Amino acid sequence: MDKVRIGVYDKELSYVTRLSVFMNKDGKSRWKVSGYTEKNIVKESLEKNKLDLIVSTDKEELLSIKENYPQLNCIYLSSEESKRYAEGGISLVFRYQNARVICEEIRKVVESLGMLAVKNKTCVVVYSPVSRCGKTTLLLDVISGIGGWLYVGMEDYGYLKDVDNDSADDFFYYVKERKADKVTEILQMSNGVVPSPFSFFDTRGLNRNDLEWFFEVFEKIPGYRGVVFDMGLGVMTDFSMLSAFDKVVVPYINDEISFGKKGHFEKVLRVCDMEDMLERIYFLDMKNEPHAYIRRLME
Repeated sequence: MDKVRIGVYDKELSYVTRLSVFMNKDGKSRWKVSGYTEKNIVKESLEKNKLDLIVSTDKEELLSIKENYPQLNCIYLSSEESKRYAEGGISLVFRYQNARVICEEIRKVVESLGMLAVKNKTCVVVYSPVSRCGKTTLLLDVISGIGGWLYVGMEDYGYLKDVDNDSADDFFYYVKERKADKVTEILQMSNGVVPSPFSFFDTRGLNRNDLEWFFEVFEKIPGYRGVVFDMGLGVMTDFSMLSAFDKVVVPYINDEISFGKKGHFEKVLRVCDMEDMLERIYFLDMKNEPHAYIRRLME
């Protein structure tokens, strides 16, 4: 289960701070809450796909946001207790009540929208700031040994030995177009391996929403207990994609240059306000029994 990314917007800083802090403490296992007092900062976060839900006391601003982002979930903190019905696709919660009650009502809305769905299958991505570290060979070896896992290639110029590298060239196109039947058909014929597409432009167009849609489809396909994405350095244009995965494995080589790149990667996470991602990142030393380590993560 991934954390829901919630933004609380109000012009009053003290109100935003109190509610955001309480929500983070009360629901730390289910959501991550950020506070906003300026509309332009909210807009920037939405443009960067950093929010799944907006909670605000400003009804007009929510209606404007909903018009520009119709798929975004919104909750209006209403000053009228009698008005609890959804309006304009926006859910309503009464503002003037105990913070714990507000959190509980927000939780009910979040659950009713299916934003806290529990996944039965594990989704892993292997993303390395160090090129030519041997991660693809490692993944295929481990997957063939434990069974029940799907390999999906997302490398810039991927090539797999003894595999028809053109067998699933339309896979990511079907994901983008939300063609569940076509995606399912490819997976059923894949023998557990979906090679990287011929053109890396197919993967560069992906975002977090595309991955989450695929995971919903994947949950319904029998025979698998997990999926691992082999992601190349140049294909990820939306850094928040990493937050869609249950586990992020970052292989590195034990030398000075590799350590420098590993540290750079951690700094970028912090700059992008994704420091909480470090909780689900597993750094893998490729020279210290990597097969055993990654097998433990996947079993």
